[in-house]
Amino acid sequence: MQSVPVCAPALPTPRQFVVKALHVREGAWLSAGQPVATLISGTEEHTVMAPQAGCIAGLHHQPEDILLSGAVIGWIQQNNFIRADDFDPDA
Repeated sequence: MQSVPVCAPALPTPRQFVVKALHVREGAWLSAGQPVATLISGTEEHTVMAPQAGCIAGLHHQPEDILLSGAVIGWIQQNNFIRADDFDPDA
């Protein structure tokens, strides 16, 4: 199984982010593009989306934690099997 990191935005200048909210928990199934976390930098909010579908295998931060740009928030584990709700009988 392959794991892919979910990261804070990597910006050209180093910035700090504060985790405002986590939208998932460990063990949750995600679709690619689903919101994982909301981060705040200054007055700007950034929504971090899942880079791929899979299961949240680990979260390294909690709300109010401070992160640097590019920091890993958590990991998505890609599984090579089909879940029952992924099956489309019309396909």
